[in-house]
Amino acid sequence: MGRVLLLATGDTIAYSTHPRSPGVASGARLLEALPPGTLTAEVVAEDVQAEPSWDMSPATMLLLARKAREAVLDRGFDGVVITHGLDTVEETAFLTDLIAGRAAHHGAIVLTGATRPFDALSPDGPRNL
Repeated sequence: MGRVLLLATGDTIAYSTHPRSPGVASGARLLEALPPGTLTAEVVAEDVQAEPSWDMSPATMLLLARKAREAVLDRGFDGVVITHGLDTVEETAFLTDLIAGRAAHHGAIVLTGATRPFDALSPDGPRNL
């Protein structure tokens, strides 16, 4: 069993739009929503304060890339999953690939997101995770 770091940035994959419980689910809450038996690795969730994807700054993208690189090279994780909004996911993925360098040979770094909110009738986030 490997160790995976979940860097949760919020955005659509974590948004709750129900009037009685609006807000953003934490990384731990995203993991709790997965069907039992889904996880085949030890997953450590870390919430990263991030602006919405459509307004994500290069500084935030760089922070995510550095955290992913550090997790694989220095913290002993076998992989990193970054939840991200879909508006700028490709820019962050490209920067992360550049920053990760040799870290990519030591562990997988994956970015994922969702088109439907966390509390939608049929959310796609849990399947994407």
